[in-house]
Amino acid sequence: MTFFDRFVTSGGIGKGIAKRLAQEGANVLVHYNARKDGAISTCNDIRSSGGQCDGILCCDFRSPVSIHEMMAKVDELWDGQLDVLVNNAGIVTKMAIEDDDDSLSVWHETMAVR
Repeated sequence: MTFFDRFVTSGGIGKGIAKRLAQEGANVLVHYNARKDGAISTCNDIRSSGGQCDGILCCDFRSPVSIHEMMAKVDELWDGQLDVLVNNAGIVTKMAIEDDDDSLSVWHETMAVR
């Protein structure tokens, strides 16, 4: 077993990292929150190129309960053996520059995605 044997990701930058690690022999589990089609595409791309994708999980990183549920599934699937987690989840909130956000709600929501 190498350092990169088990790996969780989604799409975008994570997709590129997942595909590369799968090429190197890592078992990959794809995560998504809202972009299920992208997660399916990532998993299919990995499998079609000969890599190992062990499935897809949905999780909202803003919810501690959802995170615990996802990690319980990872533990169950891989018997507690997670070597790498690429956590580059993020959200994009579009606001006009003149819009006030005195409560910093947009900032707090962005920071809640960890």
